Amino acid sequence: MAQTAMYFKLENGGERILCVTFGFFFLVAAMGVLVVDASILEFGLEEGYENFSVGAKNFLERQDVGYEGPVTFLTFKIILAFVCAFVGALLTFPGLRYGKLHIDALKYARESRIKQFLLHLNFILPFVIVLLWIKPIGRDVLCGKHWRATYRHLQESQFETVRLLLIGVMFLLRLCLMPTHLQAHLNTAYEKVENLKKETGRISASEFQKLIARIFYYLCVVTLQYLTPVLLLLFLMFLQKTLGDYSWSGILGKDLEEYFTSLSQNSTQSSDPSVSAALNSTGLGSIGETAAQFSLTFVNLRQVFSVQWYRGLMSFVTWWVCASWFTTSAFGMYYHSNVGTR
Repeated sequence: MAQTAMYFKLENGGERILCVTFGFFFLVAAMGVLVVDASILEFGLEEGYENFSVGAKNFLERQDVGYEGPVTFLTFKIILAFVCAFVGALLTFPGLRYGKLHIDALKYARESRIKQFLLHLNFILPFVIVLLWIKPIGRDVLCGKHWRATYRHLQESQFETVRLLLIGVMFLLRLCLMPTHLQAHLNTAYEKVENLKKETGRISASEFQKLIARIFYYLCVVTLQYLTPVLLLLFLMFLQKTLGDYSWSGILGKDLEEYFTSLSQNSTQSSDPSVSAALNSTGLGSIGETAAQFSLTFVNLRQVFSVQWYRGLMSFVTWWVCASWFTTSAFGMYYHSNVGTR
């Protein structure tokens, strides 16, 4: 966000116009995405919002607070669309920068087929993650719900977990390929020197040093633009896993997931009598009652911000960040490979 604010302070550059243009583009795109039926894009926003509305109504009625009802679902979508436009504008320059780094990294990895494959996989993996939220392509095919599907590759719980794990795989892959992309940026100094040799005229030593040093000083900005979006996706993935009440054991199958769940419940139940006995023996019953009241309040509040609410909201935010980042990266690769070279 600080980098985007710096771009807006520039008067002569076109960075401000570019951010505003992509902001309006993502605003229209978000409005189009939010009107798509849940049978195609399975975010669960409508179900989560209805659960939130009912939970908020019940919670406020217990507290004897007047309740006129939340905003309509259409108003919520409009607010969410403007937030999506803001996020897309922030991801504009990181995506454009990554498109340039991808082209340069492929240029210096021509002799290694394995590295080329990893670079292409690194670029296309966000698009694969975006497709997994499209129900006819993701869940219906992999979970055997399509009428043409003859085999079920994943269970329902396994599919949810695999979709989250792919974000972690993308983070590890981009982290491993970060030196390659940063070295591709540093190699542009050599390209600039070679282009200067082909030009006529003279250049002073100070201007030449500034030209080369500018690339090395800009390395920290390039590193931030490369890492920040994927770190954001990683944090959103962990938030979705925790708040959405997903389990990593779901990837092992339904039987093992139930086994680990039963173990955790048994350990919790076995520890409860000892804790209550300790409280009674030390005379801390009043503290236990106070803690129980706070726990009841949090339980009622959790009914407002339920698992369905978090699953729908975090699922949509994760998908949107991944989709907008891939869109700007694809545009940056097209621009730097076709328009920028002319």
